[in-house]
Amino acid sequence: MSSVLCFPHTDTKEARTNVVKIEDIDEETLEALLQFIYTDKIHDLNNFASSLLIAADKYNISRLKSLCEQKIAESIDVSNAADVLVLAHLHEADKLKTATLDFVCENMKSVSETSGWNRITESHPTLMSKVLVAMTSRLRT
Repeated sequence: MSSVLCFPHTDTKEARTNVVKIEDIDEETLEALLQFIYTDKIHDLNNFASSLLIAADKYNISRLKSLCEQKIAESIDVSNAADVLVLAHLHEADKLKTATLDFVCENMKSVSETSGWNRITESHPTLMSKVLVAMTSRLRT
């Protein structure tokens, strides 16, 4: 269960009003998140994996986060690799980050020609350095 959601909300606005507003998750993702919390199952992970990964990270639902990482890793390709790498980096999805770094290193020429790659070079210099370290270590082996 989520340590964030299990937090004792006794002296909060939510406890007083019996209303919890969650405005940073779209309705369909929230529905899928609640379905997972109550049933430990997710029916349409293909369509919600990225948004559920973000929600699972925010609400500290590690099992769901792991399932999302695995599902996203299965669909990494040249067109989405840079965006997946940013997603994994921002949400500390280490398994997904490793899988994506491996893919990027193996397909650097093609990935580096995408608009997602341009966004990494402009907006995520720390992530760019991780890619360079990964590529350098591959060259040494």
